[in-house]
Amino acid sequence: MPLIQLSLLVAVALAPVQLQFLPEVPDSALVALSGARSDSLLESARSALGRGRPWQASRLITPVVEDASRRTPSAVFLAATAASRWGGWPEVGRLLEGESWLDSLFEGRGRVLLARSALERGADSVALRHARAAPRGRDAESEG
Repeated sequence: MPLIQLSLLVAVALAPVQLQFLPEVPDSALVALSGARSDSLLESARSALGRGRPWQASRLITPVVEDASRRTPSAVFLAATAASRWGGWPEVGRLLEGESWLDSLFEGRGRVLLARSALERGADSVALRHARAAPRGRDAESEG
């Protein structure tokens, strides 16, 4: 076993285990807790993106956008922006395709991300359709 792998194995084995024990939450508080957790995950993802850690931001925001009760346009746009920053263009397309708010929220930047996603996947005609639908003044370079 090479020395680097051995030292990594030892470091992982000796790392302290952090257990988190949560008190029982009554059923009536679950909805409020879910909303607060979504907010804290969104803030953590925004912070990670601001620090230049788009992959971490994507991982943090994924549980929010995959849960229909917590999925909001803001969360989806943040997830798509994070994915665009690490080159996850198929993920950007999956997140944004079919969203009804693309042209009305975030100054149309979601539409530009969708156009870039299609272009990166080789779907030129789809990219052109999204680019033409995007508000003027937005360009792919400023969006990822």
